[in-house]
Amino acid sequence: MQQCQVLNPWWLTPMQLFCFNFGSTHAIHHFAVREPFYIRQWTAPKAHRVMKEMGVRFNDYGSFLRGNRFHRNTPAERHQAVLIP
Repeated sequence: MQQCQVLNPWWLTPMQLFCFNFGSTHAIHHFAVREPFYIRQWTAPKAHRVMKEMGVRFNDYGSFLRGNRFHRNTPAERHQAVLIP
Protein backbone atom coordinates (compact mmCIF):
# COMPACT_ATOMS: atom_id res chain seq x y z
CA MET A 1 0.00 0.00 0.00
CA GLN A 2 2.77 2.45 0.85
CA GLN A 3 4.61 1.91 -2.42
CA CYS A 4 1.61 2.48 -4.69
CA GLN A 5 0.04 5.70 -5.80
CA VAL A 6 -2.23 6.89 -8.56
CA LEU A 7 -1.12 9.79 -10.76
CA ASN A 8 -4.18 11.17 -12.53
CA PRO A 9 -4.20 15.00 -12.53
CA TRP A 10 -5.84 16.73 -15.49
CA TRP A 11 -2.56 18.17 -16.78
CA LEU A 12 -1.07 14.68 -17.32
CA THR A 13 -3.84 13.78 -19.80
CA PRO A 14 -1.64 14.14 -22.94
CA MET A 15 0.97 11.82 -21.44
CA GLN A 16 -1.69 9.40 -20.19
CA LEU A 17 -3.12 9.14 -23.72
CA PHE A 18 0.35 8.40 -25.06
CA CYS A 19 1.01 5.58 -22.56
CA PHE A 20 -2.45 3.95 -22.24
CA ASN A 21 -3.33 5.72 -18.97
CA PHE A 22 -0.38 4.11 -17.20
CA GLY A 23 -0.05 6.59 -14.33
CA SER A 24 -3.68 6.26 -13.41
CA THR A 25 -4.00 2.47 -13.67
CA HIS A 26 -0.57 1.02 -12.89
CA ALA A 27 -1.28 0.79 -9.15
CA ILE A 28 -4.24 -1.45 -9.97
CA HIS A 29 -1.72 -3.88 -11.45
CA HIS A 30 -0.12 -4.28 -8.02
CA PHE A 31 -3.40 -5.57 -6.59
CA ALA A 32 -4.77 -7.44 -9.65
CA VAL A 33 -1.54 -8.70 -11.18
CA ARG A 34 -2.93 -10.80 -14.02
CA GLU A 35 -5.29 -8.12 -15.32
CA PRO A 36 -4.05 -6.75 -18.69
CA PHE A 37 -3.77 -3.01 -19.27
CA TYR A 38 -6.82 -2.80 -21.52
CA ILE A 39 -9.05 -4.43 -18.86
CA ARG A 40 -7.69 -2.06 -16.20
CA GLN A 41 -9.27 0.82 -18.13
CA TRP A 42 -12.73 -0.68 -17.52
CA THR A 43 -12.14 -1.47 -13.86
CA ALA A 44 -10.35 1.79 -12.99
CA PRO A 45 -13.35 3.84 -11.75
CA LYS A 46 -14.43 1.21 -9.21
CA ALA A 47 -10.83 0.27 -8.35
CA HIS A 48 -9.97 3.92 -7.67
CA ARG A 49 -12.91 4.26 -5.28
CA VAL A 50 -11.82 1.16 -3.38
CA MET A 51 -8.17 2.23 -3.38
CA LYS A 52 -9.09 5.64 -1.90
CA GLU A 53 -11.09 3.93 0.84
CA MET A 54 -8.12 1.68 1.64
CA GLY A 55 -5.66 4.58 1.83
CA VAL A 56 -3.75 4.39 -1.45
CA ARG A 57 -2.27 7.80 -2.21
CA PHE A 58 -3.46 9.86 -5.16
CA ASN A 59 -1.22 12.48 -6.77
CA ASP A 60 1.37 12.58 -3.97
CA TYR A 61 4.07 14.54 -5.79
CA GLY A 62 6.08 14.91 -2.60
CA SER A 63 7.02 11.23 -2.86
CA PHE A 64 9.45 12.12 -5.65
CA LEU A 65 11.31 14.45 -3.29
CA ARG A 66 11.24 11.79 -0.56
CA GLY A 67 12.85 9.19 -2.84
CA ASN A 68 9.48 7.37 -3.22
CA ARG A 69 9.29 6.86 0.55
CA PHE A 70 5.94 7.04 2.31
CA HIS A 71 7.30 9.27 5.10
CA ARG A 72 10.28 11.56 5.41
CA ASN A 73 13.30 10.11 7.20
CA THR A 74 13.68 11.22 10.78
CA PRO A 75 16.85 13.18 11.65
CA ALA A 76 18.15 10.11 13.55
CA GLU A 77 17.78 7.92 10.45
CA ARG A 78 19.61 10.47 8.29
CA HIS A 79 22.41 10.63 10.88
CA GLN A 80 22.71 6.83 10.95
CA ALA A 81 22.93 6.64 7.17
CA VAL A 82 25.92 9.01 7.20
CA LEU A 83 27.76 7.02 9.90
CA ILE A 84 27.58 3.63 8.18
CA PRO A 85 31.08 2.80 6.88
